[in-house]
Amino acid sequence: MKLAAIQRRTLMIVACWSAIVYGQRIDLATQIVPILSKCGCNSATCHGSAAGQGGFRLSLFGGDPDFDHQQMVRQYAGRRIDFRQPQHSLLVTKPSGQLEHGGGVRFGPDDQLARLLIQWIDEGANAKPVRMLQRISVQPESIVYHGSLPSEQPLQVEAQFADGTLSDVSPLVSFESLDEAVVQVDSHGRLTLIRPGMGHVLVRFADQLATVPVMIPFPGSPAANSLPGDHAIDQRVQAALNDLNISAAGVANDHRFVRRVYLDLIGRLPTQAQSQAFVNDQGINKRTEMIDSLLSSPEFVEYWTRWFAQLFPLDRLRQDSAAAECFQEWLADALHTNLGWHTIARRLLTSDGDSHQNGAANFYRFAANARDQAELVSETFMGVRLRCANCHNHPLDRWTQDDYHGFAQLFADVQTGRMVRFGQTGEVIHPQTGLPAVRKIPGEVTGESPPNRQQFVEWLLDADNPYFATAMVNRIWAALMGQGLIEPVDDLRSTNPASHPELLQQLADDFVRNDYNVRFLLRHICTSAAYQRDSQLQASQLKYRMQAVRQCKPMPTAVLLDAWSDVTSDASDGPAISKGSVQDSDAATAVSQDVDGCLRDETCVTDFNSIAGQLWLLNGTHFNQLVRTKANALAATMTDSDVDERTIQQLYWATLCRGPSAAELARWTRQLRSTDDANQMVGVAVLEDLLWALLNCHEFRHIY
Repeated sequence: MKLAAIQRRTLMIVACWSAIVYGQRIDLATQIVPILSKCGCNSATCHGSAAGQGGFRLSLFGGDPDFDHQQMVRQYAGRRIDFRQPQHSLLVTKPSGQLEHGGGVRFGPDDQLARLLIQWIDEGANAKPVRMLQRISVQPESIVYHGSLPSEQPLQVEAQFADGTLSDVSPLVSFESLDEAVVQVDSHGRLTLIRPGMGHVLVRFADQLATVPVMIPFPGSPAANSLPGDHAIDQRVQAALNDLNISAAGVANDHRFVRRVYLDLIGRLPTQAQSQAFVNDQGINKRTEMIDSLLSSPEFVEYWTRWFAQLFPLDRLRQDSAAAECFQEWLADALHTNLGWHTIARRLLTSDGDSHQNGAANFYRFAANARDQAELVSETFMGVRLRCANCHNHPLDRWTQDDYHGFAQLFADVQTGRMVRFGQTGEVIHPQTGLPAVRKIPGEVTGESPPNRQQFVEWLLDADNPYFATAMVNRIWAALMGQGLIEPVDDLRSTNPASHPELLQQLADDFVRNDYNVRFLLRHICTSAAYQRDSQLQASQLKYRMQAVRQCKPMPTAVLLDAWSDVTSDASDGPAISKGSVQDSDAATAVSQDVDGCLRDETCVTDFNSIAGQLWLLNGTHFNQLVRTKANALAATMTDSDVDERTIQQLYWATLCRGPSAAELARWTRQLRSTDDANQMVGVAVLEDLLWALLNCHEFRHIY
């Protein structure tokens, strides 16, 4: 921006500031509380902490202005306020450095913020609202910068109030960079663009939040990214890559693709015959045909039954195997008959009766009480962490304590046990009032008649609901791609922006238009070039996030155990761990407990790259027993009296779905031959080492 333009904007802000301070009576919620936020007074590390600081406590980030007024004006007989000499009030003299202050100097005695506080006190430190804030807008809404670095860019924030007035509130806004390596921001809203990449700036004013995306393309010639066909996903992804001037990786080869799509869609390795048949197939549409074949297989239902089951705390049914089995069968049938996600959700949220007969009724047995139920519903079906509003208003989202406890009240009438019944007596006490909370749909205005649970279900499943479809699309994208378009996947909020917001919205809209069909969504993603890209181990996190390269992701523990078992043809012949049974998860849980110390009711991703994980692979009885067992793929190769290069080839195909490279083949051929006699094979011991190395390597334990 030109210097003259910056000067004009500065003059405009100063003029607006004068109007804010002296033009009308000062408002607590939209002028005083923003000062506390801007100076960091109500942050979690200062007076906004649960215990406060120095005997002075404020609501976190100004979430409760009435509470803040009580603390500032009434607590300790009003010692923080001096109505006769406002300029001598502790509320002014401590942060301005005139008296000792543990938080240091936050503004000068003659600063505009000090003058605003003084005027508010002089007017009587009124708590009554003067104006009602509706929304804020930031200019520019987004930044794409192509010039030299570093560079400065100012932000301007305008507030719209209920009476229709607009006001520049930039001097009262709190600014924070979410990606300081890319963009930094000062207290006045001046951005400093540091280096190429993608960043976001958080803007906070009163109870309103906004984010400003900042995109700085990488230098050099334009990236060679041609838009691949008309696939909707690739159009969005490639446009974002072009904006950042990032080149995308090529398409993964057939060996890598067939292994990837089998593990992602059915949770099992392809056999050697299946891998080789696919690689040798010359058909143009063989990848799409493979995807369709897997989506229509019984193994798909088995694997995705478990995937959906893991959205719920199934361990609560561990002592009731009949209920667990009934729930699993109901969920498997829903996937087999291709029920839409909205229909599944409706039945889970509205079903009651005998949980040994009606599998969906078990949903209300997954939570211990109404508050747990509200948290489970919000995280599973909305992808939001409503639990953050239990003790205070959510510091980074719109949710309030009224939302949390009012939502929990919707489930207070549920009686659980084998028989699930609605309409029972029960209540949730609001901690602020000590009274039963008023039933509430989160974020919605409650009228004269509080909503019931059925009205919440209709609100949730409405096609225009901004959370329901988006949450499931984001979860499935994460399952296939290694990370969600929003991370974490259960933390959808405006201050946690998506890497590709237009793509996420488009996928959600397509999901709704196709009756929330899970198979449609999986097929849509798997047939894209973004899904079929080649992977790289050393790519930057930005390239992974922007889908320029495929991210290698660790196999889920249950899938890895199945893969080990499939390769070694484990003689136990038990049910596949990756199926949807609650009881069948014991082996995977045991591994997570051994490696990560996970508790039984926790969901953990076992980290085999940790020290504990590496020791478990070296010395763990489960893994080593699989390699040594006589009833395994290794024994099958030894039935031939002629053990040669074909043995090595077979083991590579069985584990990595490819043949060995020339170097790998030469190395293991040398290992197989005795030093005493070049024609004498060493035998089983070396082959066990080879199998151990293949099952233990990074390439096997990850989905590339």
